[in-house]
Amino acid sequence: MVLTLLNDIDVSFSTMVVEFQVFDQKRVYTDYHLKSLLREWNQLKSRFEAKLTTRISPVIKPLLLKSLLKLRKRIESSVHNLQSVLLYTTFLLRTQNYQGYKLHLLLEIHASPNYGFDLFDTATKAQYHIDILREKLKQVDPIPFKKLPYEFQNRLVALFPKKDLVKFKLAEKTAAKQVIIRGPFYDSLEVVENEDDAQQVEKRNAAHGRTSDIVYFNDLLKRNNVFILQELSFQIHSIEKFDKAIEVVSGPYKFLELRGVYTWRQAVKLMGRSSELLYITMEGLQLELEEFDSFFRSVRRWLKNKDKFAVFQIDGVHLHPTFHQRFKEYIESRTIYKVFLKDTYSFVCVEPKL
Repeated sequence: MVLTLLNDIDVSFSTMVVEFQVFDQKRVYTDYHLKSLLREWNQLKSRFEAKLTTRISPVIKPLLLKSLLKLRKRIESSVHNLQSVLLYTTFLLRTQNYQGYKLHLLLEIHASPNYGFDLFDTATKAQYHIDILREKLKQVDPIPFKKLPYEFQNRLVALFPKKDLVKFKLAEKTAAKQVIIRGPFYDSLEVVENEDDAQQVEKRNAAHGRTSDIVYFNDLLKRNNVFILQELSFQIHSIEKFDKAIEVVSGPYKFLELRGVYTWRQAVKLMGRSSELLYITMEGLQLELEEFDSFFRSVRRWLKNKDKFAVFQIDGVHLHPTFHQRFKEYIESRTIYKVFLKDTYSFVCVEPKL
């Protein structure tokens, strides 16, 4: 009996080692391939842009557009592979007890510049710039800004470099209004309530190699609208203050981290504010036993709108003892997602395959 158990443990450990090696090989290849494509784009970008100042032959133009589209699809495919690597990285960090080199490598994938999520952001912007260049090469008649859909206006203004906003604001009334509405914008924003919270955030960022802007709650309320492009984090210890902070923030953020004291309705409001949100972490959620099903339904609806790359994590240390098991049964019986329980956390994702 003991020998059988030891053999099972040995096989399980060997399997984990092999899986990590396969994962690491895919990670290295994906990183190299995507960076090669981005270097190719950076080399070709100026050549394509030079064509905008010359008269392009009707025979050549379709070839240029086709070439750009082909490069964009190659980048898109490589980004898809990177998403799989990042999902598997997150899965390993949340479900396995890696130490030493492996743990350091996984954290590095998440946080290092020009790597992991940072590389994902760079590649996403490259696809966007290729789309713009293709539209310019098509030489389609321009559409007046005021005739664009409101959400498109909002997104367009958010992407303008600061130095171009002054000129754009003078273009027309609609443009001026959108610039005023936009307010300040951040790639990554951490909203905290006091100096102790700010120090905690700084320590977490230093430990994980992250960089972000830290704004105090009282300073946040002095702004009309704060636009976040990538990461939004709240560490606020009052439901009333949480409510006020929610009304100030917007944007296509992809990461949402909530700490402090807040209700499930407040959390769901922030989940629904960005259509590009993919990663959620919650700590400190105030949730009564009779509210479980309403919260579970909201998480299920959010997961169903995602393309299998969503990640949802919640710390239930202060919640009712039945929370994790009920949450797991509800999500797994109604979605394609799996719920992994570790320590005081529920971690939700589509179980990744290499």
